[in-house]
Amino acid sequence: MFQNNYKARMIAILFLSLAGIFGSVYTEIFQSAPCNFCLIIRYSVIAISFISFLSLFWKWLSFLMVIPISVALWADYKIMSAEFFPKNYVCEGDVCQTPEFLGIRLSIWAMMILSAILFLFVFDTIQKIRETRNRTLHGGSK
Repeated sequence: MFQNNYKARMIAILFLSLAGIFGSVYTEIFQSAPCNFCLIIRYSVIAISFISFLSLFWKWLSFLMVIPISVALWADYKIMSAEFFPKNYVCEGDVCQTPEFLGIRLSIWAMMILSAILFLFVFDTIQKIRETRNRTLHGGSK
């Protein structure tokens, strides 16, 4: 399904990013306020959803997703390193732990969602390279 369907990949990225946004807002409302790195991840995922939506209409925009994906992965790495290696203290307050949902910390949820988005983005990039190479090899025909 995803191999030859660009729109399906962008819609999957859009749904994954919307799930991440809703999870982030739910946690803020019902569990605790987000730290600065959590907000960076949230805003990056909002940018990813916005870019993936616009990419449904303008295919060339999807390459811009690399920026918010990189920023979100960096922020999640900083949070996870502070949670698992306490010497790397980056959060405010006494305890540097993200809340849990279904027994899994939100930093892990964020990493899972971002990893799936990254996989789809890289897969899409590989497909675009293949399409370009095939057009070049076959004299410009699709």
